[in-house]
Amino acid sequence: MKSIYVDAEGLRWAVSISEKDGTFNIVSMQQEEQSIESTVSATLRKGDVILSDGRKATIAKVADDWWVHLSARTYRLKYIEPGSSSANEVEGGMTAPMPGTVLEVLVIKGDRVQAEQHLLTMEAMKMEHKIVASKSGTISVVHCSEGQKVEQGFVLIELDATE
Repeated sequence: MKSIYVDAEGLRWAVSISEKDGTFNIVSMQQEEQSIESTVSATLRKGDVILSDGRKATIAKVADDWWVHLSARTYRLKYIEPGSSSANEVEGGMTAPMPGTVLEVLVIKGDRVQAEQHLLTMEAMKMEHKIVASKSGTISVVHCSEGQKVEQGFVLIELDATE
């Protein structure tokens, strides 16, 4: 499944779409884990779809935003560009901006780090990418090791922010 990240009303969501069967999974990136899994079972007309659970959704793109009307609510979705600083930060963690290989991990669990401190280096698309701390804090988990191949969105390092 490929994943994209969107911001809806101040909440971050990961949207994973299967190219095989068209199923999609929407997972909240906030602490209150919420997940929606469904498929588009029919397209009525441009912008209108019926989900596998029978609900109808209307989808429209206006400028750079997507508007989704579902279950009597309207949601404005902002696409988060891969590689942008906001795309690389999940609640408390840093993620891979694209598929690649971890070249160097510079921290271990328990290390105290400062905002913008270099945490690891990965190679993607024949280029080196530095992953830096989004805020000051303590490393709580390192999910990767040198030489490991990771997919876009993989949580590399989790960080507990300094109060």
